[in-house]
Parts: sequence; structure tokens; C-alpha cells
Amino acid sequence: MYKDKGKRKESDKNRQRRYREKRKGVTDEGVTDEGVTSLDKPGVYPHVVHALTDPEKRKKLEAIHQALTYRPQLHLDKEVRYGIDDPTFEGVGMLLDITK
Repeated sequence: MYKDKGKRKESDKNRQRRYREKRKGVTDEGVTDEGVTSLDKPGVYPHVVHALTDPEKRKKLEAIHQALTYRPQLHLDKEVRYGIDDPTFEGVGMLLDITK
């Protein structure tokens, strides 16, 4: 699109700056308190507990965990998370075993 490499770099920097400005909490100086999600009680995930206690969602969790652990050499259960800040499916699998 740009023949001049300098113009392309400048355009890319401006695009990244605009993107950061759209996202709250991220500025040129770094990350502000607005962008940081704090967990008041680490290790407590109410939606995971709800999914474990709901019979229909529990079956789905068991199926997902079984699919992720089908090939242990890939370690997918250690990489895939239940949510953004939630435990991996390795932890969900332990919770499934504990709450049987």
C-alpha cells in the first residue's frame, strides 16, 4: 500500500496508538488501574461453581475435558481456559473429579 517504508511505519504506529486509546486503561505511558482486573478472592470462580452444580452444564464440561485430554501429549487441558481469567481445564478436570 505504501511505497515508502517510513510512511508505512508511521501509519502503523498511528493505527496502534488509536487502537490503544480505544481500549480503556492502556496509554503510551503504560497500563493504568482502569485496565487491570483485580480478583478480590483469587481461586473463587462463581460461574465455574455454577457450571459444576448444573447437571446439563456439568455433562458439557466433562465432554470438553475428555476431548482436551484425549491426546495427552498435546497438553491442551493445560492451555485452554474456562474463561479469560479462569482456571485451565486441567483445574476444571480436578474440580470435576472432586465433586463427583
